[in-house]
Amino acid sequence: MTIEEEKLKLEFESAHPSLMKLKPEINVSTIIEEWDEDLEQFVLVQPNRIEIHVNHPFIFDNRLVPTEFNGIKVTNITIDGAYPSEFFDDIEENEPTPFYRLEDPEKYINYVNKHIDSIRKQLLSPEMSKEEALDAITGDFTKHKIWFVDVVAKDKRDI
Repeated sequence: MTIEEEKLKLEFESAHPSLMKLKPEINVSTIIEEWDEDLEQFVLVQPNRIEIHVNHPFIFDNRLVPTEFNGIKVTNITIDGAYPSEFFDDIEENEPTPFYRLEDPEKYINYVNKHIDSIRKQLLSPEMSKEEALDAITGDFTKHKIWFVDVVAKDKRDI
């Protein structure tokens, strides 16, 4: 990490004490290439840009992660392999798993109903309602449901 990136990381962490209490991993990266959906390949980013990445487990208060900091994009990332096993219950072993199937709102509702006490403990919020827990682990459950419907509709159009 460059001195500039390290300084930005420290500024970000200092500006978000509530977020830092949950102990995410903060990375600052210079992006030199990104995936282009239309070309279906990586392309160089000109000029290069800096991004802040907030890496965290599945149970996390995503509401605390800003979308930008001082004009710099903040990317909110759930660590690979962090989805609870019950999110895979309806998926056959060795079957490729479309990302959207893991994001089914019903799976979140069932998970929160079953694990609300654990979620409250991990998010240091003993009074958190189930609705607040859904908002926390999705960022905004209403937006998540809308996004899910859009993704499923697009997927069906692509078949």
